[in-house]
Amino acid sequence: MITEAVALYGVEPSQFVAERNALVRLLKADKRNDEAAMVAKLPRPRMGEYILNRVARDRPDTATAFASAVVAATSAQSNAIGTGDGSALRSTSANLRVASATLVDAGLRQVQADGLDGTGRRDELISTVRSLTNETGAALLVAGIVGSGVSAGEAELFAGAPEPHVVPKRPPAERAPANAAANAAAHRRPAADGAAKPTGRRAVARLEPKWKAPPKPSATEPARLRRHEAQLDKARAVLAKTQREVAAAQRAVDAAAKRLSRAEADEREAAAALDALTSND
Repeated sequence: MITEAVALYGVEPSQFVAERNALVRLLKADKRNDEAAMVAKLPRPRMGEYILNRVARDRPDTATAFASAVVAATSAQSNAIGTGDGSALRSTSANLRVASATLVDAGLRQVQADGLDGTGRRDELISTVRSLTNETGAALLVAGIVGSGVSAGEAELFAGAPEPHVVPKRPPAERAPANAAANAAAHRRPAADGAAKPTGRRAVARLEPKWKAPPKPSATEPARLRRHEAQLDKARAVLAKTQREVAAAQRAVDAAAKRLSRAEADEREAAAALDALTSND
């Protein structure tokens, strides 16, 4: 999304519509009509969504940790469906529950910090956080635009400002002649099927073929494609890093479990030896 529109989702809901309308006017004044039309359709966030957007701005690490947990759990779920191995899914789901609780707590602290009414906010935040446990929702949280209603298919709105739409000028050859000789020639043209003969400029305008603006050129498409590819590569890199971290954490947990098992076995052997010595005495 263009920077100005992203900033709207850091505005308190009671002020959102006024700020959005002011931005639309500024964009129109700057001849950015396509962007103005998109901004005008942006919905006002609910209070719970606004609070999480504030968390994303003030505590970005909390939002990023939640998003990483969502990506890891989603990947583990796909792997479990494909392979039948649910071991990673159990650990990533546990991590996601912790990250979700942390995000809710951060939201409640934000409510306090902003001096907002805290009545019923916990339930509202829990419900909102649950709605974000998918890759699109996690991305909206990290961007601080929860409640914008933007889906993965509309990501171009958030990718950056599109090129301004320019209507090509009318080709000179197709302009209506305005001199007296042209008007006279128009008078001499026969009327079709005995209809009344138009005169003057109306005759020229009626006889002139209708001109249509050519389709908007697609010169910016390669640049947009490269931008989206770069974003995809970045997302894949984050996913791969998260998967490596999750795998390393799982290995560490497994190794710790083995060490604990050995320590317990050693403790049992030592206790048995002690019991044997005590009974001999």
